[in-house]
Amino acid sequence: MRKNLPASKWLCLLPVILLTGQRPFFAQEQANLEGSWQGVFMENFVLTLDFQKSASGVYSGAILLFQDGNQSQDDSLASIRLEGDSLHFFIPAKTTFFSGRIGPPPQSINGHFTFPDGTRHLVYLEKAFLPDHYIPGLPPDKEKLKKDLAFLYSAIKDHHPKPYRYISAESFRSLYHQTIAGVEEVENLEQFLLLASHMTDAVGCSHTGPFE
Repeated sequence: MRKNLPASKWLCLLPVILLTGQRPFFAQEQANLEGSWQGVFMENFVLTLDFQKSASGVYSGAILLFQDGNQSQDDSLASIRLEGDSLHFFIPAKTTFFSGRIGPPPQSINGHFTFPDGTRHLVYLEKAFLPDHYIPGLPPDKEKLKKDLAFLYSAIKDHHPKPYRYISAESFRSLYHQTIAGVEEVENLEQFLLLASHMTDAVGCSHTGPFE
């Protein structure tokens, strides 16, 4: 279970327009749930879902909640069911149910939590990291690295509760451009994660950082 809030490399959902009325291709096959998913919840919280898949194909997971850079929840998930693009699970510690769907690539989770009092709370999450951007043994695609940094920069600006507590907006923008320039010297994923950490470290939040 990850204790750090992963770097917010959230991806924008691309609209799918279907003229035939049929379900899209991604919904006809089993969606890929494994990994971390992030989004803003109830306006004031950053929510992360972490899913792992065992060798036998059974999912386990956890939900983490942060407010103002402080972790307020880290609970295990139970009864995780993924059927096509339909996702359901239960949070025993909070007696809370989730029901939703996984969207098309770039992937997202769109659904709602049902609290013990019966109220429903909508949430939209995006996959935090796409490992197929980086193929072990091959030189990294530097254009994709730059796009990842652009996602990270936008996510921090738009979704971190207090991105400019320890650095000004102008200085952070300058750091972003310096980091982009540093991609030309990157030779592997480890070097890229170290480079990206310069941006997350500037935020001054111990729960924010890049991860593999």
